[in-house]
Amino acid sequence: MLIDEKQLLAQIYPISKLLFFIFILVISILFVIINFIYRDILFPINTLIESMRRVEKGDLKINLETQRKDELGFLIESFNSAISKINNLIDTVYKAQIIAKDSQIKALQSKINPHFIFNTLEMISWKARFSGADEVTEMIDAFSNILAAHMNKEDKLLIEIKEEIKYLDNYIYLMSKRVNFEYIKEIDESLLNHKIPVLIIQPIVENVFKHAFKFKNRKMKNILIIKVLKENNDLVILVEDNGKGIEKNNLNLLISSLDKDNENRGLTNVNRRIKLLFGENYGLIIDSEKYKGTSVKIKLPSIQ
Repeated sequence: MLIDEKQLLAQIYPISKLLFFIFILVISILFVIINFIYRDILFPINTLIESMRRVEKGDLKINLETQRKDELGFLIESFNSAISKINNLIDTVYKAQIIAKDSQIKALQSKINPHFIFNTLEMISWKARFSGADEVTEMIDAFSNILAAHMNKEDKLLIEIKEEIKYLDNYIYLMSKRVNFEYIKEIDESLLNHKIPVLIIQPIVENVFKHAFKFKNRKMKNILIIKVLKENNDLVILVEDNGKGIEKNNLNLLISSLDKDNENRGLTNVNRRIKLLFGENYGLIIDSEKYKGTSVKIKLPSIQ
């Protein structure tokens, strides 16, 4: 029996055409899906990876734009935020180091070799000790310690409170030879190992001797109080005196000048350093009343 091929395959041709159409349709859909996955997922991930590689090579001027609100958008925004924080941190530390060096640079304007200064002071100290001038020896040793703190050979940004208090005690000892006053310390010993920016108390205390204790017809005894305590999980250092105080108008001018670039003010220098290191929530808070004294609060984060 002979059967015509066309007749035999007559019903198969429509099915094969349908299958071929379905195949083309599936391939097209897969192509669209793959293209969508690449553009919507793989391309942003590759862009993020490439940006990370650029950061590894030191390129920190990267900011990826995105309007996405999904997980990839969160990753890209987190990446941008991290780069921004790194740039701010670099800028902050760099500026803080420059400000911290200001006092050192000014102290070395004469270009005298620091080792020569220390060697000379040590020689004078030994001469005074052999001559029986123990008080002179103690004054020279105190001044040497203060000088070492200002030179900050190790370029420290933060030191322990107990070390800062040691520098302050040396300064207080020298000032006690010139000014009659009572020195009171109220320090929470559990905070002595907390870290603070180097040399932030001494400039404030220096202002006390420059201004607070200098006025005529004073009958009360000069009193200087240093307090170190915790306040709302923050570290607080208080420098209080019973000196002549500050008039309200002058106090407002002083407070407003704290955030300005006034390198001649020790208070401004301290306030700027603290804000550069820890942010706008920290710094100096000054309160004063004419003829009743002044209180300077140093507000810092608690760092161990």
